[in-house]
Amino acid sequence: MGLNAVLERPLKATPAGKPLRVVIIEKQMLFAKAVAQVLSADPDIKVVGIAAERDTPLLNKDVDIVIVDIDTEEIDDVVDLLKNRAPDARICALSAHTQGELMQHCLCAG
Repeated sequence: MGLNAVLERPLKATPAGKPLRVVIIEKQMLFAKAVAQVLSADPDIKVVGIAAERDTPLLNKDVDIVIVDIDTEEIDDVVDLLKNRAPDARICALSAHTQGELMQHCLCAG
């Protein structure tokens, strides 16, 4: 099953031969760089930026996917910010939390 099959709103198509553009927003830079390294091994993915802050100028770039670290109390604010700054981007929540309520809240928030 492909990625688009599990997404409610499929990713917009990128021009042929163009990789998906990804921004990683994560407070722990060492972890963010490790995630970027793993993603960059795929020729269909290009990490265009890493930032520690959610209100980053990187979101002004044309991005396809934003991977963002979230905490329980910030979910709604983060989703609203990303939807305003990068409206066409898909949001991928990254968290060390294992609470089922957090995952459900993320899904409900969009």
